[in-house]
Amino acid sequence: MKRNEHSKTYTRPAPVEGLPESPELERAVLGALILEPEYLPDTAEMIEISAFQTPIHGKIYGMMLSMLAEGVKIDLYTLTQRCKTVEGLGNPAAYLAKLTQAVGSGVNVLDHARQLKDTETRRRLCLFGHELAVRAASDPSGVLDWATTEITAIAAATVHANDITPLSDVVRATLDDLERRQQARQVGECIGIPTGLQRLDALTGGWRGGQLVVLAGRPGMGKSAAMLHFARTAAVAGVPVCVFSLEMPDTQLAGRMLVGGSGVNSGSFRTGDIDADGWRELERAAAELSALPVYFSDCANITMGTIRSQCKAMARRGRCGMVIIDYLQLLDTASRNTNSTREREIAAASRTDPMISSLIDCAQTGFARPLTHREMEKLVNLYVQEGFAPETVMLCVAYVASCGKRTMAAVVHELKVWRTEGVETGEQADAHLKLLALRRSREQYVSGLLGISTDELTLGGRKAIARWYEVYGYDDAMVQEAAVQAGPKRDLWYWNSILKTWNAKGLRTVHDVRGPVADAGASRNIRVDREAPSGNDFLGSSSLSASLNRLKKRSNT
Repeated sequence: MKRNEHSKTYTRPAPVEGLPESPELERAVLGALILEPEYLPDTAEMIEISAFQTPIHGKIYGMMLSMLAEGVKIDLYTLTQRCKTVEGLGNPAAYLAKLTQAVGSGVNVLDHARQLKDTETRRRLCLFGHELAVRAASDPSGVLDWATTEITAIAAATVHANDITPLSDVVRATLDDLERRQQARQVGECIGIPTGLQRLDALTGGWRGGQLVVLAGRPGMGKSAAMLHFARTAAVAGVPVCVFSLEMPDTQLAGRMLVGGSGVNSGSFRTGDIDADGWRELERAAAELSALPVYFSDCANITMGTIRSQCKAMARRGRCGMVIIDYLQLLDTASRNTNSTREREIAAASRTDPMISSLIDCAQTGFARPLTHREMEKLVNLYVQEGFAPETVMLCVAYVASCGKRTMAAVVHELKVWRTEGVETGEQADAHLKLLALRRSREQYVSGLLGISTDELTLGGRKAIARWYEVYGYDDAMVQEAAVQAGPKRDLWYWNSILKTWNAKGLRTVHDVRGPVADAGASRNIRVDREAPSGNDFLGSSSLSASLNRLKKRSNT
């Protein structure tokens, strides 16, 4: 009997149960293709209709391939109209909408397609193994040829012919590229994508395709600023740039580019102190930047696979010629749970809790500089671990910065002082700041009477002054009266003893001090007749009079 006769006599195996399949993966691929139909050409090169084990899914995919061949635009509506003829689908609109809701986005469709292709390959191998066993028993003479043909077909379905390139083509392409570089060098042009730095272009020849360039430096050294410069220069040269910012929001990046392109002071930009000329320059810079092919993505916890898929999608639209990631350590990888860094945790927290990002922006504005990662950690700890209200932290940062102390250590110290004084909420912090401003005014008044600067006041002296006003309930007139009755002795602690005695005796006003009730203690034997002062009257001093006059003029203005 001939071989072909033997092949006709074998018994085909019964349907095999437990084959590799994934209806969820099939639905994910279809839903993603409906949302992002531009991925369909690439998907069609990977998987065929046979990859879908569910018959309805295979029919939907076949319909999409037909629409692609016909040049028909694929969307939810057009596909719904085409699928009305598919048997067993029921309500096409509801079923297709359910497919799209299952994925939410189409950025991972190629990865899903590869997984579906792998599932189909494993399923074909399982069927091949079962059928091989049956054929080996019923047709031993023809099984070898069949097995060779079948396994070759399975292998060919997983390998594309264009993945292998002859050496001759590679050599020719290399020489052609060398010739182009030589011609560019002869005319003084940058070989690749210009960096915007002439010396760097002379050393490297610019950025070129297939390169991985890592820019390293300590925090606050200008890496992000350099990145934006490189992106803008490449875009000006006509190269579309995709920027993935995992740390800063896109609005902050755009603000930096506006400042750099307009020449407006960065501090004025942060505070909103922009004059008419500044606005004209910003409008001009905005028009120039808007025309550049630069695309931002500020998604947190993004994976390299997602970046790859998004870049491929942008490349198909002609919008990706250069990719910038700021920065690599914040990429979400498989090992992030075991090797997570504090920087990544802060960046992730700032995305999930917008208040953290506001705190960081506030601190950087107040300090007029970028925060280091260590400072960011301290700032986040004040909010997350120490339990300070974000409004309280922001107000404290502004207060400390106004005092000339632009460090997180000063903020932490000040907040601890505030907490001892019962300041917790934003309302309490606002009231406390008003009290601090009032204290500064009182300290200036007292130091003026003493003839010294406020910087010469000790911490104990400041507490004593606060006690005069806040505990004793005295005003400027009573403090001035104490200075008068102290005579020429300009001693804060002597004045404190006088005011302390008055408070103990219940003397609340200047009238009380000058009246009959003040017949003992610190006011004894001291003239207080303002109309006819004695030599003991401190107001008779010309220097003190001058100081008081300056204070009166300052208060009037």
